[in-house]
Amino acid sequence: MQRAKYGKYVKSSVVGGEQYKTYIPNALPPKPAINIAEISQWLEKANIAVGELNGIVEAVPDPFVINYMYIRKEAVLSSQIEGTQSTLDDLLRHESGAAAGVPVDDVTEVSSYVAAMNHGMKRIRNGFPLSVRLIREIHKILLTNSRGKHKTPGEIRRSQNWLGTKKMHGNAVWMKKAKRSSPNKSNNINNSGFALANLAGGTRPGNAYFVPPPPDNVSELMSNLEKYMHSKDQTPVLVKAALIHHQFETIHPFLDGNGRVGRLLITLFLNTQGFLRSPYLYLSLFFKQHRGLYYDMLTEPRKNGDLEKWINFFLEGVTVTAANAKKTLINIYKLFSSDEKKVSGLGRAKDSAGQVFTIFKHKPLLTIAEITQQTKLSKPTAISSVNHLIDLGIISNKSQKKWGQIYLYDGYAKLIGSGE
Repeated sequence: MQRAKYGKYVKSSVVGGEQYKTYIPNALPPKPAINIAEISQWLEKANIAVGELNGIVEAVPDPFVINYMYIRKEAVLSSQIEGTQSTLDDLLRHESGAAAGVPVDDVTEVSSYVAAMNHGMKRIRNGFPLSVRLIREIHKILLTNSRGKHKTPGEIRRSQNWLGTKKMHGNAVWMKKAKRSSPNKSNNINNSGFALANLAGGTRPGNAYFVPPPPDNVSELMSNLEKYMHSKDQTPVLVKAALIHHQFETIHPFLDGNGRVGRLLITLFLNTQGFLRSPYLYLSLFFKQHRGLYYDMLTEPRKNGDLEKWINFFLEGVTVTAANAKKTLINIYKLFSSDEKKVSGLGRAKDSAGQVFTIFKHKPLLTIAEITQQTKLSKPTAISSVNHLIDLGIISNKSQKKWGQIYLYDGYAKLIGSGE
C-alpha cells in the first residue's frame, strides 16, 4: 500500500556547500493505518508458528537450560550481519579463556553484544520499562568494549550519520535483490540482480545510499517511538514489532551499533508484551540469510510508504524463525534424553558423569577448570567423568594444544549452531 506521506526529505548542507537530503519519518502509528488485508496471510502464519513454539517451550523439561547458547547464537549472527567474523565456537573459546580463531576485536564485539542483551533482558524482568533510557544503557554496554567505543556509547548522536554510497567502488558491499515467495509457496529466495550498499558508511552524506534524520530531530523522534511502544491500540503485536524495528533503523539514533540494537529491540519488545514465553525468537539468522533483501525492504517504505511490504517480509521471518526454533528445541531435547540414558548406564560413575553432562547442556564447550569450578568435583574425578563421556561418544577433545584441554558436546553444538 503506497502512502503519499510517510516521511519527508529535507535538504541540508555541509561545509563547502555540498547539499544532501536527510529523511525524517512520520511518527508512528502510520497514517493511513496498516492494511491488515495485505498482511493477513503472513500474520496468521506467524501467529501460529509462535504459538507452536510457545507450546514446545511449555512441554519440554527445563527449557531455559539452553538460554545461554541461544543468546550467544543471536549475538554471533547479529554481529555477522555487520561484518564481524567471529563464530559461536570463537565466542565460547573466548569465554573459556582459550584462543579464538579470529582477531580479539571481533570476538570481544560479540561478547559485548551478549552483555548488552543480558542487561536488557534482566532490566525488563525486573520491571524496568522498555524506553529510550534502557536503549541507551544497552547501547553503552554494546559499544564500550568494542571497536565503537569512540563513537559516544550510550549517547544519542549529535552529528549527522549516513549509510552507503550511490557509487560503485571497491569498498562497497553487494546486496542481492530477490523476488518474494507467496505465503502459500516455498520460502526459498529466488535471487535476481544486485543492489549496492556500503553499510559501513559512504565517503560523505552527498553520495550516501541513505541519510537518516538530522541530529536536531533525533531526540523527538525517539521520544515518539517510546510512546508508540507503550501505546494501547488494536495493532497486532508482531505488526507493531515490525514497525518499531523499521522506525528505529530509519531514525538511526546512534553513531554506531544501530543495526544490532534495533534487532535486539524486537525480542525485548515481544517479551514486554508477553507474546513470547522464551527468548528463542531471534530474527538475525533470517536477516543474515537474506541480507540484501533485508536492506531493500527497510528502504522500500522510505520511497513510497509501502510499509505492508516490509511487514510481510518481517512476518515471514518470524514464521520461518519460529518454525526452525521449534524444530531445534525438539531435536535438542531428544538428544539430551538419548545421552542421559547413556550416562545412566555408567554404574557407579553415573553420578559424577551426570553432573558434568548437566553443565555441558548449559555450555557445550568447556575446560576442566570450568568443570571443576561449576561441579565442585575434584580434578581427577572431573577428568575421569569427561573420559567417560568421551567413551560414550557424547563429547570430544577439541584442544589445539597439549595444555589447556577443551571439550565439546558435539551433537548439541551442531544443532544450536545450525545456520551460523
